[in-house]
Formats: sequence, C-alpha cells, structure tokens
Amino acid sequence: MPIRLKLNGFAMNDPFFHTAVARRLTCAAVTAALLAALPIQARADRFTMKTGESYVGHAERDGVIAGAFDGVKRTLFRFTRVEKQDAGAGSAAWESFRLIQPKKGSFTAGQMPGVLVGVTSEPWDEFGRRIIRFSPPRNAAKINQVTQALIEIGPKASKLRGVESYWTGQVTTSQIPRPVIVGLLNRIPPEEKDERLRVVRFYLQANWYPEARAALAALKKDFPELAENLATAERGVLEAEVTASLDDIAARLAAGHPPASVKPELAEAVKSAQTLSDVVKTRATEAMDQLEAAISNGTRRQRELQSAFDGSHSGGSGAGPGAKHLAAMIEALEYCPAKVEALFEPFDQYARNPDGVDPKKAWALALSAWVGGISLATEDIALALAFADAFEAIEKGARATGTDDRAAAASTMQSLLIPAMGGDRPLFAAEAQKIAERLRPSSKMIVPVPGKPLIYRVENDVNVVHSEYRITVPPGYHRLGQYPAIVVLNPGGTPDVAAEPWQEEAARRGWIVIAPDLQDSGAYHFTPSEHATVTLCLHDALKRLAIDPDRVFVAGALGGGDMAWDYALAHPDSLAGGVVISGLPAKYVPAYRSNNQIVPLYIVEGELAPGEKPVIMPFVKGQMLKNWDATYVQYNKRGLEMFPEEIPAVFDWMQGRRRPVDTEEFSAVSGREGDQRFYGLVIREFSEGQSMTPESVDPMGENLNPATIKARFLPASNQVQIMSKGVKAMDVWLSPRQFDFSKKVEIKLGGRTRFKGDAVASWSDFLEDLSARGDTRQTYFMKAELR
Repeated sequence: MPIRLKLNGFAMNDPFFHTAVARRLTCAAVTAALLAALPIQARADRFTMKTGESYVGHAERDGVIAGAFDGVKRTLFRFTRVEKQDAGAGSAAWESFRLIQPKKGSFTAGQMPGVLVGVTSEPWDEFGRRIIRFSPPRNAAKINQVTQALIEIGPKASKLRGVESYWTGQVTTSQIPRPVIVGLLNRIPPEEKDERLRVVRFYLQANWYPEARAALAALKKDFPELAENLATAERGVLEAEVTASLDDIAARLAAGHPPASVKPELAEAVKSAQTLSDVVKTRATEAMDQLEAAISNGTRRQRELQSAFDGSHSGGSGAGPGAKHLAAMIEALEYCPAKVEALFEPFDQYARNPDGVDPKKAWALALSAWVGGISLATEDIALALAFADAFEAIEKGARATGTDDRAAAASTMQSLLIPAMGGDRPLFAAEAQKIAERLRPSSKMIVPVPGKPLIYRVENDVNVVHSEYRITVPPGYHRLGQYPAIVVLNPGGTPDVAAEPWQEEAARRGWIVIAPDLQDSGAYHFTPSEHATVTLCLHDALKRLAIDPDRVFVAGALGGGDMAWDYALAHPDSLAGGVVISGLPAKYVPAYRSNNQIVPLYIVEGELAPGEKPVIMPFVKGQMLKNWDATYVQYNKRGLEMFPEEIPAVFDWMQGRRRPVDTEEFSAVSGREGDQRFYGLVIREFSEGQSMTPESVDPMGENLNPATIKARFLPASNQVQIMSKGVKAMDVWLSPRQFDFSKKVEIKLGGRTRFKGDAVASWSDFLEDLSARGDTRQTYFMKAELR
C-alpha cells in the first residue's frame, strides 16, 4: 500500500512506480545491455552544422527552415547551414520510470495558461514535487502558484503534471537535484530485480557513474546468484566512466589546462583501464603517451630556445636584446603550452635541420614569430630584432596612460628602421598590425584566481560614477595565452546573479566571464549610456586580460536578454555573436534586424512566453529566411524563464564561431547615438530624423527610420565603395586588413571619389585607438573625414 502523509495542507499519497507499464527485461538481456555503453538507438536525426555544433531530435522541415525536437525543446535553423544530417543516428530509447503522483482533492481539469511570465520555483522535495509561481501577463503584481509533480523520469528529460489541475510539462533531468532522483528510484521494491537493473542502465545513460556502481553493489548483495554477471556489468560501468573521464581530460587540455595539472587524473584513468577492454586500455595509454610527449617536447623546446639565445649572444641568458622575450616564451610553454605551441612551428622545423642549426637563425625564427606571429617569422636576426623593437614601442604606446608617453612611442615607431634588401626602410602598417595581435597583458596586472571572481574598475573612466565589472577566469588561465570571453548582462541587477549560471561551464571549457555592473540602470531602457557602460567594461577587460578579441560574445536572460539582443545588433563588428534568453525584440531591434548579417544570434524562448508565437518566432524565422546566422530554441510548454539547462548548448554554439575581421563587404543600420561604428566606418552626424532617443521610439520600433551604410572593399584597386542614407558626416578609418598602404587609396561615396591619395600611417592615431579600445585585431592607421 502507498504511504499516506500530509503535505501542503492536504492529503497526498507517497509516489510509487507504475511498473505495469515498464518494459521488463530478463536478467541476461539487461546485463547484455549494460555491457553496451551506448543506449539502444531509436529513430531520431542528428544535424551537424557547418560551424561544428550538432542538434539531435525528431527532424522537422518547413521549406528552408529545419528543426530538431528532442521532447523538451525544438531547435530551428536554416537548412543550408547544415553540414550533414544522419537519419536515425541521434537519440536513444532511454530508460524511463513512471510515477503515480497524487492529486489534490479539488483537482480540476482546466488547461494551463497560454502565457507564463515571472516564473520562479521552489526546490524539489523528496517526492519529486515543487511549487512554481507565475504572474498573469497583464497583472505582474498578482502571484499564482501551482504544485508540480514528476510523473515520468528519464536520464535526459522528465515529465510533469500539476497536482491541483491538469497541467502537463517537462523539464531537463539535469535541473532536478540528483539526490531527489536517486531517492525516488530507491523506492523500487528490493525484490524487483529487473527494475533495479533498469535503474543501473538509467544511471549509465545519465552519466551518473558513482550511482550506477552503488546500485550494482546493492544488487550483488541482494542477489548473490547474479554475482558473476553483475561483476561483468560493473566492468561495463567502469569502462563507461573511464571513457567519460578521458573525454573530459581531452576537452580540458584543448581548453588550455596545463598538461601537468591533468596528469594525476589521467594516471588514475590509465590504472583503472588496465582491467578493461583493449579499446579503452589502448586509448588511455595513448593519451598518457601523448601527454608525456607534450610535456617532454615543452621541456625540450625550452632547452633549445635557451641554447639558441645563448648561442646568438655574447653574454649569458640575461644578456643582450630579447632576454625578456625568452623568459616569456619559457613561461608560456610551462603554463599555457596549447595556446602558444603553433608559434614555435618555424623554430621546431629549423631545429630539426639535418645540415645543422645556426643559433642566430634559430633565435631569429623564435623571436620574430613570438613578437609578430607566424607570418613574420624570419631567419634574419637583424630583421627579427627590428620587429622586437617595434613590439616594444607598440606595447609602450598601447599601455600608455598619458598623451606624452603615447607620443614618445609613436615617435619611436616613426624612426624605426627595418632591414631590407635595398636598404633600411620604415615599419609597414601591415607589420605593425601583426605585431599588435601579439600584445598580451602586463605581468603587473592583477588577475583573478581561477574560480574566484574579482571586481575591476574601468581605468581612466571620465564618468562621475565609475564603471565596474566582475571577472572570472578558467583553470589554467595565463596572461600569455588567449581565451574566449562571454559578456553577461543583468540590467538593474547584480553582476553575481548574471555571472553565476555561466561560471561552471565556462571554467570547464576555458572561457572568461565578464559581468558589467548595471545595477544603477534599473530595468533596461535601451539608452546609449547603458551601452557605453558595457563597451567601457569590454574595452578595459581586453587590455587587462588575455582575451581573444575575435571570440567575444554577449549574453543575457530576461531583461538581460532584451539588452543582449539590442547590444549585439547595435555593435555587430565588435562581437562574435549574441545569446538571447527570454528576450523581446523591442525598440531598436526590429529596425536593426539586418545587422544580423554581421553578428550571429542564438535565441532561446519558452513556448508560453509573451509574444513568442505571434511576434518572436516569426521575427527570427524571418532572419533565417534571409540566410542570416540565427538559431532559435523553443522550450515546449515553458514560459518566460532563465533556462540554465540551455547553457551547455550555448557554449557548443559559440565554440565554432569567430568574428570576421577581414570582411570584404557589409551592410549595417544605425538609428541611435553610440551605435555608429562598423568596420572602421564611423557615423559622425546623422541626417535629421534618422536618429532617435529611446523614449521617442515606439515599443516595437515602428517609427524608427535608421541610417544605412553599405561598403565594399576592393583589394585589387585598393578602393572602398560606400553607399549611405541618412548620414551627414562620416569618418573612414583605414586598416591594412582592407588596404595596401604602399599604394594609393581611393574612397568612393555614392559613386563619387571623395578621397584619392597616398595611405600614410599615423602612428599616433594607431596607438591612441589601440590604447582606447584594446582590440588588437581591429586596428586602424589613417582617418579620412567625409562631410
């Protein structure tokens, strides 16, 4: 008989399992299934995208828009962005357990609301129940509450029903505390051998290996006659656990964790693998061999670098030019080898020269690649030292806090002489661009301890209230590496609340989390000052931390989602993408939608969020129909929520995307002060009526008529062709990415030549821009004013 108890003021039954509908398996069949680490395959497709991420679920298709529905969420994307579709190779026939949950005495058959806002929930109790609260869409002050109960639990997704009324739904199982699930599964009667074996399989599919081992140990105690078969099953669980550990170690090494930091864990995996299959044993052994080889190669490379440096100088290791760079190389090879290894390919190749190695050539290759990247690697020691001098000048100018210091650095760059075949020459702008990309934060910078947040105040902030932001860095972070970053927004709220949901996944994957302090803003108001705070914090972080400028994303949920959508489209060339969770495309967003051509968007909404069906989904589908990079995720029967379970999928989506800095053409719109910079084209003055303040813009931006800019960069003719509407004055900043500074440059606006002449690099402008924005990939050397 079910246990009776009192809960929330009314009689409820203890939940129990509906074993009559559960699939019964024989002991032999279950044991065989346990030995197969992968679950039974079912009819569902896997879509692998050209950017690397994949989506699994039942395939859907509506013209050029495709989707994958996994029972919890529906992911939509344009089919032309799919690399391949594997039919029937995706999801699995997951083990699941049904529970009979009680109903309240006054249970009604009413339907759940059509719109859910302000959704919050209390913790789950031991019986798989929780209270959720929400507000009617037109009365935010009123709070309704419903008790939800789990009626089916699976390793990936679980189903819910209301206790007071028939309110169905589902939730990702990872969002339910593991002890709650384990406690429910432990309610299976001890004599139900086959059901308890299914529990082990459930734990395997959920990747809960300690729980699977504990369940098997209990089975061996209760059913000693199965000891031999269960011992085999235990090896299967261990094999799955070791495989998962090897996968995790490989991911952390790829994310930049130092090899020495994972070696003890890998050694344990190798030890455990000795009793497992040859496949797992071989993989573990090869992983350890590769790790030890990487550590050995790092040690060997440090020794060879020291030898090359000593051999090319008359003094000891601290004598002569380049000693500082040698120390930095050795430090980087020790603490972040995966981040810098590619820079030593020219040096390594020459060090294996069968005809012998000249120390000066070896050191020249190492030094030039270190200060200027692979494209500037040279065997000429004089040229390498000149590049090192240029690096010193650019570094001083970029870090200068005053105009005098920056002017001195610019003067040094102007007087630099670079050795060449026909005689010494000035430093080229293209070379300065490459050298700027190798700048890293000073060793004097205070950086957070991995896993512990640190608050930075923006340096040289002229505002009365100084901007601040919260930073966390991943394990293995080092200033000489380079790491992707996500800027998380929470207007009117604390940076902690914004950052905390992202930290664990960011740390595992090697990402920096930046959370600007937007508490003073209150609710999001779409103002230039709110954007300016985020931009100031990002620029400051780029100068303080080893951030890859081409892998910076902005994200936010609820009000932060509104802001992330708006900010990403307003500043598309400064970001690799925008992540919007439960955001609304309001104010400037509809008018700025075409900027999605420049910046990718990942948008997550609940099916029952306000405006989801009539406004948001059609809006995003319109982006997809134009073949802009937009991905839409709709959670089934969910409302306006934070969706923390979506964060791993967000990182998968971000992983394969980088900001394009070498664009050949672009089209952008702008209708607000501050949203005026696009690949070096800067709107200085709008025509009347083309720019509006946020309070003047309709809620969905119907009255906004933004200015437009289109540009084509033509390398063959060293020309840019610009078309604009609604712009009275514009600055065009020239970069060696788009122009050859050794030739004449032509700028056309509306078909008319507005500038034609020599491209003369202004070192002062270059250093001032680099010092202000900290963007080492988008650098500019000359300005043409178009009025």
